[in-house]
Amino acid sequence: MTAGARHPPAGGEAGSRTFSPEKDLLTIKRARGGGKLLCYNITIMVKDFNGWNEVKKKTHAEQPRLYTVREIWWCRFGVNVGTEQDGSGDWYVRPGVIVRGFGPSACMIIPLTTSLREHKLRMSVGLVNGRAARANFSQIRVIDTRRLEQKIGFLEKGVFVELRKAVKNLL
Repeated sequence: MTAGARHPPAGGEAGSRTFSPEKDLLTIKRARGGGKLLCYNITIMVKDFNGWNEVKKKTHAEQPRLYTVREIWWCRFGVNVGTEQDGSGDWYVRPGVIVRGFGPSACMIIPLTTSLREHKLRMSVGLVNGRAARANFSQIRVIDTRRLEQKIGFLEKGVFVELRKAVKNLL
């Protein structure tokens, strides 16, 4: 479903309604009767791919960063497709922990989230910048080190050992 598309209005009445791409977030709630109540929510997010592309060009022109495994960095994850985790702010960043190095210009990183939602693909890593954080295993990826913007600190060694075990158990 795309912004600007036409959909039946809530409640299943006849007719249609046009949604505007100017809205950042749109939630559609729809229910049908007939003995059963079927409800679902659809969220449409308008993403700033053009803004991210400008930041990506600047990032590409930078030098690779020196890093160490166990470090937590603000990382330029950018604007991604679908449910892939995005960065935020002017540089499209979010914190991530480096779990493995692949030479001077690439590393494996796990994005961190402040969502407290329990999930088998998330693990608490303690406080990061004063906020409770969880490693989001479903978003693990290899990045170029030019995406690393600013070092936040180190993950505690015991937590890092548990994190690595959890990653290995995913496979």
